[in-house]
Amino acid sequence: MNNENLKQVEASIKAEELKIKNSKAKIEKYKQQKKIIELEIQLANATKSTAQQEQNTCTDCGTAVSEDVEGFSSRKYGKILCRACQNQHTKIQ
Repeated sequence: MNNENLKQVEASIKAEELKIKNSKAKIEKYKQQKKIIELEIQLANATKSTAQQEQNTCTDCGTAVSEDVEGFSSRKYGKILCRACQNQHTKIQ
């Protein structure tokens, strides 16, 4: 192999090494973006769960209530009450 061929092979090797380095950087960036998206999804789910829990709790004692109890007490008492607290309130007309 002459000197010129050797230089071409070395240049090819360096070019391939650069491609690999760039590919690794792209993969790392992708992994970071994926992690950010996963964390954003977790945050959205946690926020949704918290809002849903707050929505389905008795306004007097904080006990979790089902959607059926929530609907019934909202209609009958004007606020969300668990079954135990409903007994202590007067129904609205």
